[in-house]
Amino acid sequence: SQADTLMTGVPAGLLRRATVDADRSEEGYAMTNFFRKATESWQDGLCLLVGIWLFLSPWLLGFVGLQMAFYNALLFGVIIAALAIAAIVEFHDWEEWVDMAIGAWLVVSPWVLGFATMAAGAEGGGFAATWNFVATGILTLALAAWSLRHHHGGSWA
Repeated sequence: SQADTLMTGVPAGLLRRATVDADRSEEGYAMTNFFRKATESWQDGLCLLVGIWLFLSPWLLGFVGLQMAFYNALLFGVIIAALAIAAIVEFHDWEEWVDMAIGAWLVVSPWVLGFATMAAGAEGGGFAATWNFVATGILTLALAAWSLRHHHGGSWA
């Protein structure tokens, strides 16, 4: 409108376009900032991939039929990925401590939940599920500990 032009000296249409462009650049900045943080804190970025892997692993490794292993992978895959995203966005020590506890759980869960003994059973997939949980558990624990140490300049919090 003419009143906007008189007040700012800028035609209203141009002012609206500048606002839209600024909004778009903020969205682009947010994504760029996320990826920058993910590469600076590569341990959390890698933990995100571990969470995604754990979530997809029942289908990729063929242990969908082992109900306890299946739900364990889905639940903790989502939690690990969500904690990794949270740590990338804004780091907090507790996220890494929770990841370390989850890593320890993943290592022992095949025996606690009973699917480690199904390695040669009719269900199949027990062996793959067991070693998948042990490997992702160790990796999750190690990455979380490394990230915590990294964020504190090489010392433990």
